[in-house]
Amino acid sequence: MALESASTGLLKRDANLNGSVPLQNQDQELWRGTIKIGTPPQEFTVDFDTGSSDLFIPSDFCGVSCDGHRKYNAESSSTSEWLFKPFALAYGTGETFGVQVRDVVEVGGYRVLDQTFGDAYFYSPTFAAEPSPISAGFTPDGLSGLAFPEISQLEGTPLMQSLNQSNQLAERYFSFKFSTTPGQSELTIGGTNPTLYKNETLVYTPVTERGYWEVTMDGLLNPNGTVPESLNSSSIIDTGTTLIITTEAIATGYFQDIPGAKSYAIPCKTLNSTTPRLAFGGRSFTVSPETWNLGPLSGSDDCTVGLASSKEFTFTIVGDTFLQNVYTIFDFGSEPRVMFADLA
Repeated sequence: MALESASTGLLKRDANLNGSVPLQNQDQELWRGTIKIGTPPQEFTVDFDTGSSDLFIPSDFCGVSCDGHRKYNAESSSTSEWLFKPFALAYGTGETFGVQVRDVVEVGGYRVLDQTFGDAYFYSPTFAAEPSPISAGFTPDGLSGLAFPEISQLEGTPLMQSLNQSNQLAERYFSFKFSTTPGQSELTIGGTNPTLYKNETLVYTPVTERGYWEVTMDGLLNPNGTVPESLNSSSIIDTGTTLIITTEAIATGYFQDIPGAKSYAIPCKTLNSTTPRLAFGGRSFTVSPETWNLGPLSGSDDCTVGLASSKEFTFTIVGDTFLQNVYTIFDFGSEPRVMFADLA
């Protein structure tokens, strides 16, 4: 039985649950899990995204742009509260807008009584549930940001910080394992799953600036060694991004020593020998050929790989191409840090 904490406005975790949220893979591009909102609970799937801080769900008032997604009905929840404040959120994958609402939100057995989130009245075409010429289809109903309040666009406290303030958690961690094998991916809230990683390989790197999960990468290594431009460079650990996306200088430095590499593609026959390593906290972690290889280019002997660049970047976004190869722990205590370990 869940017990209410009057001093925090939160509910204690169900003792029968362990903070685990099973995740489902969508084409090696994102992993979605389940949350519940309202009284009685309405169930939704969300993309758990450490590259943003806000939670949004399609509204019952959203029209055809939200078709194919489950929609939140505030009027059906006895605990909903309209804030009468608009919101607009923009992501690399799309945009949404609507109004802000507070309601009970449950995830991993934890319940927040008065969580603010976006009740979305519109989804851009890239958030459409069905595939289209511009999108592979966004199968989650919404998105739950897991970064810091400093980059939140909504009133109130982001979901993980609400849990952080609630004194419900055994540890102020949440952790991920990503896999393309069904039943092998999970988010753990309030700790880790020690059966999923090798503890002796665990390293940590402190967050350098609160907002994103921004840390220092020791370096990006190609088969010939560390790319000089990547030494002690800024990186953002982002579960909501598929690729590793870096600066043009780092990407050029990585590919220039690989025979036949061009435009972030590598000859398929030699691709397995070109996988990168990323170093954090004094230890390097290898990207597997399976996650490095994104598939052959049409009409070519080359394969696309999971490293890209942007001329606008002065940092590296470390996405799922890397994160599938490690167990990742996000410590959102007073001195936040990110930890990595080899998978068990």
